[in-house]
Amino acid sequence: MTEKLTDLLEKYQRGEATAAEKNYVEERLKEFAALQEVLLEQEDSEVFELPNSTEAETVDSKKLKHQFNRKFLRLGLGVAGILLVVFAVLQWLLFPLANFFYFNPTEKVVHEEVVPYNIVAAIQTEVTSPLYHLSALGSQQDGIGKYIITKTYQSNLPAVPLSGNQETYEIVRGKVGETSGTLPAASSLIGRTSELSEESRQLFLANKEQTLEKLTALPATSEIAGGLTFATPLGLGEVQEFFGTESFFSDSDYRVNWFSVDIGDSEGLQLGFNWFATFDFAANYIGTSSSYLTDLNGQYPHLLPSTEAGATDVNLRQDFKEHFTSCLQYLLDNHELLKMQNKATPLSAEYLQQALDYIEENDVKITGVYFSATTERYREIVGADQVLDTQILGTELYSQSFVNS
Repeated sequence: MTEKLTDLLEKYQRGEATAAEKNYVEERLKEFAALQEVLLEQEDSEVFELPNSTEAETVDSKKLKHQFNRKFLRLGLGVAGILLVVFAVLQWLLFPLANFFYFNPTEKVVHEEVVPYNIVAAIQTEVTSPLYHLSALGSQQDGIGKYIITKTYQSNLPAVPLSGNQETYEIVRGKVGETSGTLPAASSLIGRTSELSEESRQLFLANKEQTLEKLTALPATSEIAGGLTFATPLGLGEVQEFFGTESFFSDSDYRVNWFSVDIGDSEGLQLGFNWFATFDFAANYIGTSSSYLTDLNGQYPHLLPSTEAGATDVNLRQDFKEHFTSCLQYLLDNHELLKMQNKATPLSAEYLQQALDYIEENDVKITGVYFSATTERYREIVGADQVLDTQILGTELYSQSFVNS
C-alpha cells in the first residue's frame, strides 16, 4: 500500500476501497483504538492518583490543612520569638536604663550590703518618734522609677497599743506619694517652760497632782507609760542625778525610752533621741560587722552604737550628746534621702541646722522624757519638784516589762 492512509480513509468512507484496501484500513483503525486506550489510561494515572473523585478530594483537603497548620505554626513561632526579643530588650536593657535616671531607694553603697536610705529612715524615726522605732524597711520596684516602700515599726512603750505597725507609700520617679497606715502620735511635751507664766505653771502643777491621785487606784503590778516635762531644761548630768543612775536610764521598775531635747523652738517639731532605737535596727537588720558602718561611726561619733565594741559601756553625758548631734548632722548631710522618706517629714535642712547651732551654743538640755514604770516608781519620779507636768499614754494592769516588781 503506497497510498497515504488519509487517502485510503477517504476511499473507505466513500465505499470505493478494494477488499484489500478495506482490510488494511480496518486493521490500522484497530491499532489506533488500542493505542488510544493505552494513552488514556496513562493520562488517568497521572492526573488522578485514586480511582474516584471523592477520595481525591479527601486527600487534597488533608494536604491543604496540613500545609496551613504548618504555615500558621511558623507564623506563631515567629511572632513569639519577636515578642520574646522585645521583652528581653525592655527587661534587661531599656527598663534598667530608664530607671538609671530616677531615684532608687534600694541602691547600695559600693561593695557593701548597706542601703543608706534605710539608715536615714531609722535615724529619722528615732529623732522624731518617742513611741516606736523602725524595725524593718522594704522597697519593691513597681515600674519605671516607681517603688513601693513598706516600713515596719515596733513599740518603744509596750503599755501603749500599736494597732497598726506598718506604713506604706510610693516613690514615683522621684516624687513621694501619700502615706497609708496611721501610727499613733505622742502627746507633745511642753516646749519652752521658761516662757510660761506663773499662772500656767500653777495649772500644770495642779494637773500633775490630779494625775498622781488617780494613779493610786492602779494595782502595784501595773505598768504606766507616759511623758513628763521638767520645770526647767536639765543637762544630761542633771538627768542622771534626777534618776539616780550612773549607767543607762533603766532599772527593774522603770525605763526611759526617749529624751526630748531643747532646740530653742517651742512651736516646731519635737526632736530627741533613743539610744537603743538605731542600736536595735543596726544590729538586727543591717548587721554590725560592716566596714562602711564602722567608717560612719568614725565620721559621726556613736551614730550606730551597736556597731561599736563595748557599746554598752558608755559615758552618758558625752556619748549621748554625740549620738544625738551625729543623728542631726547625718540627716543634714543626707537630706536628699531624708526628703524621700514620706510626705509627713517636716525636717527641713534649715530646721536641722538651727537645732545643731542651738545645741552647739547651749549644750544638750533635756526638756522632758517618755518612760514606763511601775505604779509606785512612776508616782515617785513624777512627784519630784523638778517635774512640772505629766501625761499618761497607756497602762497595763500587769507589767510584762517589770515582772519582778
